[in-house]
Amino acid sequence: MPKQWECGKFMKISVITINYNNAKGLEKTINSVIQQSYSDFEYIIIDGNSTDGSKEIFNDYKEKYPIKGVSEPDKGLYNAMNKGIDMAQGDYCIFMNSGDTFFDASALANVEPYLKNNIGVVSGIGKAGILTWYPPKPSNINLTFFLKNSLNHQSTFVRRDILLKHHFSENYKIVSDTEFLFKA
Repeated sequence: MPKQWECGKFMKISVITINYNNAKGLEKTINSVIQQSYSDFEYIIIDGNSTDGSKEIFNDYKEKYPIKGVSEPDKGLYNAMNKGIDMAQGDYCIFMNSGDTFFDASALANVEPYLKNNIGVVSGIGKAGILTWYPPKPSNINLTFFLKNSLNHQSTFVRRDILLKHHFSENYKIVSDTEFLFKA
């Protein structure tokens, strides 16, 4: 872990992890986040009152690193994501849910120059095993795009003020992120 990684008053990026009964995935994600070379970020974990040891992992890491968050019952994924947004203090948020990892330890440092332009949504390349997701060209983002696709949340940074204005709808189980991105 970089020596300079510490929780300060101002955070440029808020990394938010949502977890429910995925202890192994949670630890994998925490390790990916705490290894980031970029220091101007905060880390928030929202756990849905897991019963598989996730709470203990969360508490163990919280004692060693400046991680904030809660482990309490929620009303589903998007309720938990909204809790994370409400706790966030950064200019931008990214959701790295339990099991997700950054490409490497310099992922946040590499995206930081793009965030300085104050663009509402910044999406990059996402990888999972042999799969690679490339962000669409801005001119290709329209209703048709969102009917067939979405942006990869593990590589998409959204300005927090936009997330606060348009919380994720808690009426759906799996499409609220696509609905949000379409509105954004």
